[in-house]
Amino acid sequence: MNRNKLGKLVLSFVLVVGAVVSTAVDWNTTHLFNPAWHPHARFHDALFLLFLDAMSLVVLWLLWRPSKEPEVAIKVAALFSAAVWTPFFRNRTDVKPACSPIELLLGRLISDNNFKSLKKSARNIEQQPHQPGERI
Repeated sequence: MNRNKLGKLVLSFVLVVGAVVSTAVDWNTTHLFNPAWHPHARFHDALFLLFLDAMSLVVLWLLWRPSKEPEVAIKVAALFSAAVWTPFFRNRTDVKPACSPIELLLGRLISDNNFKSLKKSARNIEQQPHQPGERI
């Protein structure tokens, strides 16, 4: 069995089991038909299930259709599976991160020291005299 075939089988298993188990688990009185849930929450649960089932079918079709570029379908299937299931495995502890998400994304560009220097630069610009109508 070649590598692409094995990858397609593993991804197909993840897609089918994920769609079937999610629908089976949520399609009952504890989730979708729970009268204690707000109707809008039930709407989003139904929307997620329909989206997951429909997209799983589309991705399965992409995986198994004849194609000159099967690697693209494998990447799409892997990314779709990761995008759907990664939020369910988030860190659920109350430990505070070492830095804020914005600092993490921007590489601490707006950390306290840099922010202070930006504020100082802005004050210097404001203090410089300029002529009315002149572009600053």
